[in-house]
Amino acid sequence: MTLNVAIAGLGAIGLRLARMLDDGLVEGVTLSAVSANDLERAGQRVAGLKCKPKVVTLRELPGHADVIVECAPARVFAEVAGPTVAQGRIFMPLSVGALLDHLDLVEEARQTGARIIVPTGALIGLDTVRAMAVGEIHEVRLETRKPPAGLEGAPYLVENAIDISNLTEAKRVFTGNARAAAKAFPANVNVAAALALAGIGPDLTKVEVWADPAVNRNHQTVTIRSDIWAPAGNGTGDWLLSTRYGGGQATSESVYDVRGNLVRRTRPDGSVTEPISPAALKRLWQSQGLRLGRTGR
Repeated sequence: MTLNVAIAGLGAIGLRLARMLDDGLVEGVTLSAVSANDLERAGQRVAGLKCKPKVVTLRELPGHADVIVECAPARVFAEVAGPTVAQGRIFMPLSVGALLDHLDLVEEARQTGARIIVPTGALIGLDTVRAMAVGEIHEVRLETRKPPAGLEGAPYLVENAIDISNLTEAKRVFTGNARAAAKAFPANVNVAAALALAGIGPDLTKVEVWADPAVNRNHQTVTIRSDIWAPAGNGTGDWLLSTRYGGGQATSESVYDVRGNLVRRTRPDGSVTEPISPAALKRLWQSQGLRLGRTGR
């Protein structure tokens, strides 16, 4: 089965994708149509392709393809997404941040049979986030570090007169949730939107953006905290709280009795902490040959 693909936007990414499809680098896929704000220029940009895709308006794309890949500026997102979902096509947006303001499309897609496929972009391991989200996630935090040049002109920096020129050390320029980050940096933090959609949502996902002159490419660090309560299984009625970060093993485990008192805590390094009564502490102190103060005599 061959899928017909249409591309909305022929900037650096869209045009490169068009050439890859034209060269047959993706098996079972044919480039059938393209669009951009300037249709005449779009026609000129694809004139040299072997497949000769149709050049149509953004709203007309779903009528010519099974899959619509959105590579256009975020301001025309709805013009591409609306007709695509309404006609039950497969929609792959690169302006993922813009999707956060159009989450009604998700419900509409269920009604029309459309599929919205969010690319992971610069993040790997989103499958882990989705798997953890089946349980209970208490915190998702993204720290993104970019070369200062990669953030220049971002709306948030301009509106708040934040100067990132001539930096000699990293500067945090934004702290907030993923929804706010997508609006503040519409061309820079689509990864935050993808992470939010895979996890606990755009309003609860925390984001920090740093301009860092020490890096020459984007760096993304994701921290996920998930707390899981379960019976301790020691026959005493105690409960075990496991705190996990990422998709790995429990990083710490705490056992509580039925009254909510801490019984034992095991830290990631294997060290164990247990509460101790004053009398037991005194005996332990004396067993080590240590002198007690005057109040302990």
